[in-house]
Order: sequence, then structure tokens, then C-alpha cells
Amino acid sequence: MSARFRFAFLAITLLGGCATSEDQAELPPPKRPPDANTFLDTAEGGTGDTSVAEDSAADTTTGEDVGTCEPLTTENRGCGKCGTQTRTCASSGTWNEWSICTGEKTFSSCTIGEVRATDCGKCGTQKDTCDTTTCEWVTGVCLGEPPSACTKGETDTSTASCPTAGEVRTRTCTDKCVWGAYGDCTLPKGWIKMSAAPTTMDARYFATGVWTGTEAILWGGYGTYVSPTYTKRTGAAYNLASDAWRAIALPPTTFPGRYNHTAVWTGSKMIVWGGNDYSSGYRNDGASYDPTADSWTTLATTTLAARHFHGAVWSTTTNEMLVWGGYGSSCTGTYCADGAAYDPATNAWTPIPAAPIAGRWKHTMVWTGTELIVWGGQNGAGYLRDGARYDPKTKIWIKFADPPALFEGRIENAAVWSGKELIVWGGVGAYVSPTYGKNDGARYLPGGSWTRFTVPMDDIMGTGTQSTRQAVQSWYGNGKLYVWSGGLGTSTGSTIAQTGGATYDPLTDKWTTLDVMGAPTSRSRAAVVWTGKEAIIWGGSNYTGGSTYYNDGIVYRP
Repeated sequence: MSARFRFAFLAITLLGGCATSEDQAELPPPKRPPDANTFLDTAEGGTGDTSVAEDSAADTTTGEDVGTCEPLTTENRGCGKCGTQTRTCASSGTWNEWSICTGEKTFSSCTIGEVRATDCGKCGTQKDTCDTTTCEWVTGVCLGEPPSACTKGETDTSTASCPTAGEVRTRTCTDKCVWGAYGDCTLPKGWIKMSAAPTTMDARYFATGVWTGTEAILWGGYGTYVSPTYTKRTGAAYNLASDAWRAIALPPTTFPGRYNHTAVWTGSKMIVWGGNDYSSGYRNDGASYDPTADSWTTLATTTLAARHFHGAVWSTTTNEMLVWGGYGSSCTGTYCADGAAYDPATNAWTPIPAAPIAGRWKHTMVWTGTELIVWGGQNGAGYLRDGARYDPKTKIWIKFADPPALFEGRIENAAVWSGKELIVWGGVGAYVSPTYGKNDGARYLPGGSWTRFTVPMDDIMGTGTQSTRQAVQSWYGNGKLYVWSGGLGTSTGSTIAQTGGATYDPLTDKWTTLDVMGAPTSRSRAAVVWTGKEAIIWGGSNYTGGSTYYNDGIVYRP
């Protein structure tokens, strides 16, 4: 008996009567049995509707599946992450289920038909779709951004209503992409780009700098060859408050440009002495620059031998420039072990008594407020780790104890006076596998002892596996040692300048990574001037041994 007649017979039986031929003619045609997916949908309490969203490629029944198909034919469709599914038409003329999805792109970002909504721009929204060929996201158009909106976290500054030059008021864009209120007038923080220096200040490194209280005066250095020499005799003064430069007068023609020289600030004048002029070699002459008169005056001659890489400080207790050490062909063994004091009031030199330590160059030399401290350096015996203090009032030297045994002698290191201690870090010294470079530090308390940093810097400056540095830019302010960029510590000093920076707090004996967002191109041997509130950094080279030179600058305010 056919299914149609079985269904009619059952219906007549349930109604308690018989079906006539007319009744049979009015019965509806039989429906095709539902497939597996339709059955599951109905069995689970659904409506039995098998339609799906337009972006779905995984469902197995659609309206077109209800009809018959050509037996043994196949169909393919995309699935998952750009994979493929296949189904075959059974001999009964109905489709079998889709096969498992195969051939997917494992590392693709999305699946076929997937859609996502993401935040974009200034509080807008975009609809991203999945590319059916690559299964990577295709970014939609950013819509719904408020008019005149700002970007979340963006800052804006204004000098309006600020009474002090250089101060700004800052406002921040909120999470709703609208500007918040302006804050109080303050000096901007972080890395602040300086205006361009005068064209006479061509790119260079080894320039010296001093702070007058209102200006940073930069002079000399070594850079690209300009006939007839590589050394520079030009200088400029930078006014921090107005972000303005002025070229300064040239020194007398008898006073050539130079590098590896020293410069000190007396309170009214800058004194430049010694160095190397490249053409004739080492120098033992000097000149003073008066920024008020914009003029130079040469110093009286001295019995000190010509030299470079010496040290010089300004003694605030005796109002003298103190010079000691260095390297020169006329010094005993080429490493100078003598020094002298220059008094600008009398334009006279006075020899400094013999020191209790050997001659050297590239040593650390700082003024404490009452004493000169000399430590480290190098001579024919190698890298040195001894030091001595000199009191210019009593003219007495005192040799002090060496640092802990594991703190090697070195050159090209950072060295600052904290107001209480000498702080030394990094540099280049004797080879200790796998490098000549150093990344450890120590502090010396005059009249007391050395304290070694508990932990080396490790990778805090973002250099991966190597954090040793030489010829870094360093300064001390706000109770911390600051170090930035410089080159990897090697024996030759000819490595590309490195990125990153860090601060060391002697009170907590801890390092903190320095935020370098906005910092200039990495470099070494730039001139650094600390004003008491900010560091002014200018010039330098991308190689610790030279190569590419810079004539731009930056102000860093903690």
C-alpha cells in the first residue's frame, strides 16, 4: 500500500467513517520527510524554520535543500578559516550531510562569514568583515565619530594666562573624545624639542657646554671636514625660556678650534682650555668668553704641557679653575700626572702639588663644593681603580680606598656628584667575558667608603641582551642619576649608538626605565648641561668613534 493511501486509511479510521473517492481527491500531496537538521530543530522545541543569517556558512539546510537533487552529484562550499566542505546527492535524490571542514588556514585571523564591530578613530565604530579568500580581517569604514572630537588620551597645551615664559597649561582628551579642562600653568615635562641652532653650529660631537643661569653656552668639538680642519671654533648660546639661539663671537684667530678640551663656568665667564686642534695636535692654551660683552680674552700662558682628555673643574672656595691629568706627548710617559690652578682675577697660573696617584687620561673628575675628586682612568698600566681628593684651600691631597674588588677600573663612564657622593656607572675596562663594557655602578662618600650598586642595570635600557654602555649622556637631578643612549662598551669604541635610558635612585638602590617617547636620535658624546631643573642635550654622534654627527638638541625635564 502506498504512503498516500496508508495516510488516508488512517484518517478515515480515526474519524470513524469511510473515505469516498471525492474525499480522497481532496487530500493534500504527501510531504518529503524532514532531513536530520530539520528533525533536530523541531525536536528541540524550535519552529522547524531552517533559514540562517546571511553571514552564516555552517548551517546544513536552507530553502533550496527541500527539493530533489541529481543522484551522485556533489557540491562544495567554503567553511571555517577558508576551508572546504563537500556533500553528495544520494541515489534517492536527497542531499547527504556536509562533510567535515578541511584545508583551513590555521593561522588566519577569522572565519568565513564572521563579522565584528570595533572602536575606531575618535569614539567611532567600524564593521570589519572576514575576507573569503584569505580569511583575514578587512577593516570597515569608521563611522559615528562626534564632530570636532579629539583622540582619547591626546594632550593639548596653551600658554594663555601663564605669567612665566615657558610655562604651559595642559588639557587631556577624555574617554568620550571630548576635551577636559586646562590645568594649572607648569613647565612641560619629558623630552622637549629645541629650536634649530644657528647655521654656524654645524654638526659635531665633543662640544663643551656650561650653564650661565639663563643660557647654555656650547662651543668647539669635532665634526665633518670643513676646510681646513675637522675641529670647530664656533659656538652658540641657547636661551631656555625663549627657546631662542644666538651665535656667539669667534675667539681670536690665534685660538683654534678643538675637541677633547674642557670648559668651566666661573659665575660670569666661560673658560676653555687644552684639547686637540687636529692640525697641530695637543694644546695648552686657553681663552675666556664673556657672554655679556660677547667677547673672548686669551689666558696667560702656563707651564703645563699640552694635553687632551684631561679634567677641569671650577673651585667655588678659591675661585680658580683646577686642571689635572690628561694625555700629551710632552708629559712623562705621555700620561700627565701634574696640574695647575688658574685665577681669572689675576690671570695667573699656580702649580698644584704632586698627587699621590699616577698620571692618567679619561679619568673621572668632579667638584664636591669643597674638594676635587679624581678617580679611575687609564695609563700604560691599564685601567685604573684608585683615586684621590684635593683641597685647594689647604693644597693637600688625600688618597682614598679603592672600590670593592669586583668593581673594575674604567674609562668613558658616567660620573656625577650627587651633593653627597660620587656616583660612577658603566664605561669600558679590562675584558671580562664576553665584553670590555661595564654595566655596574658604585658610589663613593668622601671621608667614608664605597658602596656598590646592589643590582646591575641588566636590560632596563631596552637593549635585549647587552646593557653595557660607554660615552653615555649623563646628569644628576631630582635625587637621581640619569643615563641615556651612548654606545655599547667595547675595546674600540666604534659601535652604533644604542637606544634607551634609565634612572638610578641612590636612596633605594634601584633602576627605573626612562621614558624616551619623544627623545631624539640615539647618540653618544653629546654636550649635556644641567640647569638645576632640566638637562639640555645637543649634538653628538651616532658612533662612539664618530661617523655621523648631529646638530639638533633636546630639553629633558623630569
